[in-house]
Amino acid sequence: MLSALAARFARRWKRAGAHHSVGTRGEIAAEKFLRVRGYKVLARNARTPRGEIDLVVEERESGSIVLVEVKSRVIKDDSAFRGERAVNQAKRRRLLAIAQHLRRANGWLDRPIRIDIIVVEFEDSDVRIRHLTDAVRGR
Repeated sequence: MLSALAARFARRWKRAGAHHSVGTRGEIAAEKFLRVRGYKVLARNARTPRGEIDLVVEERESGSIVLVEVKSRVIKDDSAFRGERAVNQAKRRRLLAIAQHLRRANGWLDRPIRIDIIVVEFEDSDVRIRHLTDAVRGR
């Protein structure tokens, strides 16, 4: 099933072409990836005084609120750079501050909340997606 899903994404990205940035294409792919897995999208590009988070979703099974940082890359060679490495310590601190702000602002004080990273890699016609669950900790 996963390879059929990736093939469908790849066809759609070829059509989307130049009018969508790599980041936007990655966010769209991440959202579809999460929806297929039963997550409910609560917000896209949620802005707070602390910064922006790409997706805010609810994991239906557990009721957890999940903040998702999407990192998208076009792979042109055997690059060893992995998208998740772009989430450095400063970005992690900012994501934690965003999580705390959203928790208070939305009354999620008694709900589990976590921060995931989704890496979307585009290579020729292939789309690879990696979901790193609870990738940012410190709350």
